[in-house]
Amino acid sequence: MVAREVHLVTGIVARGYGSIRRLYEEGLIYRENRLLNWCPVCLTVLSDLEVLHEERQGHLWYIKYPVVGTKDFLVVATTRPETMLGDTAVAVNPEDERYAQLVGKKAFTAVDEP
Repeated sequence: MVAREVHLVTGIVARGYGSIRRLYEEGLIYRENRLLNWCPVCLTVLSDLEVLHEERQGHLWYIKYPVVGTKDFLVVATTRPETMLGDTAVAVNPEDERYAQLVGKKAFTAVDEP
């Protein structure tokens, strides 16, 4: 019974990939790195033609995460400070010289006790 269920799911996935590949090859869909207009009410992506864009003056917040075992801080800039309560990790680009001394270190997040 379990093997049959796995086979059915695999077939569905294979057909799905096949359909996507066919649409791509026909030029009906494309892949690109770009921003999307996600609608949290409709739970779908909206066309640029369906969205009224408006510029707003925002604010940039700077959050200092203490680095464990040092007096250093890792500063993160964000426009949504409320999300810091959900932060479970911070990461740096190991190739960026500005953060070389932080590679392999740990930092306290908002819910940790320094």
